[in-house]
Amino acid sequence: KANDSCFIGPNESREIVNRGNDVVTMLVAVSTPQQ
Repeated sequence: KANDSCFIGPNESREIVNRGNDVVTMLVAVSTPQQ
């Protein structure tokens, strides 16, 4: 559904699959540890 979101924690396997015929736009935000 539109504007849906999820959280994938660190060290978890991930796979993104578009099983439909519609175009999908994804925004991915990744934080990095401070140095």
